[in-house]
Amino acid sequence: MADRTPMEDVLRRAFDANVRYWETVGRATTDYVQTVSKLWADSPISWKPASMSWNPAVWTEKRTTNADHHHDSAVAPALVLEGAAGTQARTTLMIRNDLACDAEASVEVSTLCGPDGRVASVKVRALPESLTLVAGARAPVTLVAEITDALHVDTDYHGEVTVPGLSAKGVPIVVRRRAP
Repeated sequence: MADRTPMEDVLRRAFDANVRYWETVGRATTDYVQTVSKLWADSPISWKPASMSWNPAVWTEKRTTNADHHHDSAVAPALVLEGAAGTQARTTLMIRNDLACDAEASVEVSTLCGPDGRVASVKVRALPESLTLVAGARAPVTLVAEITDALHVDTDYHGEVTVPGLSAKGVPIVVRRRAP
């Protein structure tokens, strides 16, 4: 067998160094994930729904009033349904099944509240109202709001769309009547 050239020797050493480097990175990553997982499992904090807030002493449920919807949605992004009185405002959102199994779920829209915390006399419908999705599938849902004279012009009415069973989190919505 022929002797190796100096270039072959350099390439072999570079390849070996590269393999050792990635083995070390892999071990360090594995150790890190195991350590963080153990810390998380041993911590006094556990996963709670968004309506729960953590107090160092105990978990307490965050009490929200209808007036809180205005403040929460003011900083969070929301789907906006806006139109003049006598029209229908529409928007579409995509529902996705991230579960490992097929799922059937209903699309629920909360009551809407004005800035004063009072329930608004506007209804938002979801079309379709329920979905059956195979694992990994997604489907569009259209939200329809009837904009009436009962809504004040340029006033935000806040609510939320939820899909229990597919998502622990809701999507904030805002319905607004535009000036004619």
